[in-house]
Amino acid sequence: MEVDFNLHDNDDDGKVRINELIGNIYDEAVINEDPVFAPLAVFDISGSVFAQLSAFLEDRPLLLVVRAHLEHHAEDHAGRLRN
Repeated sequence: MEVDFNLHDNDDDGKVRINELIGNIYDEAVINEDPVFAPLAVFDISGSVFAQLSAFLEDRPLLLVVRAHLEHHAEDHAGRLRN
């Protein structure tokens, strides 16, 4: 499992300024009325879950070989917490 927290750049100029961070927290807490998650509003949050299941069965007298392989990969890119 992997979770990434990257600072949100409001104007995509490659820089995150303190007034942008404060504005994100204010918007989430006051405008969206969600003060509990307001500190998370400064991040772009994304994540991935990886799972793998393998099975192997071999029966030598009959020369029967059964193999199973399952991989699962899921990603979620939440972006911002606000709507």
